[in-house]
Amino acid sequence: MLKVTALFKEYSDADHQTVQAAQNITFEVPQGTLFTLLGPSGCGKTTTLRSIAGLEKPDSGQISFEEQILYSSEKKISVPPNRRNFGMVFQSYAIWPHMNVF
Repeated sequence: MLKVTALFKEYSDADHQTVQAAQNITFEVPQGTLFTLLGPSGCGKTTTLRSIAGLEKPDSGQISFEEQILYSSEKKISVPPNRRNFGMVFQSYAIWPHMNVF
């Protein structure tokens, strides 16, 4: 089971304003279950996925898979991305640039 608990990540934008990318994200995904993150642009979907994959370091929270803790701000654990066994397919708006909806 993938378990994300109280995940929090914020950034500073170009104007040095704080942007809260992921705010208290908590969910569990049982093994063999399909799970979708759905929400408007800027709500933290990509930040959450990048945190699970280890490409982003959250400010706080915990991520575990089965019995292994992959990230914990409290326990100071951060397993490197190459040891997490998670993959990620990056989004591209131009997968088929020669096609349209019709």
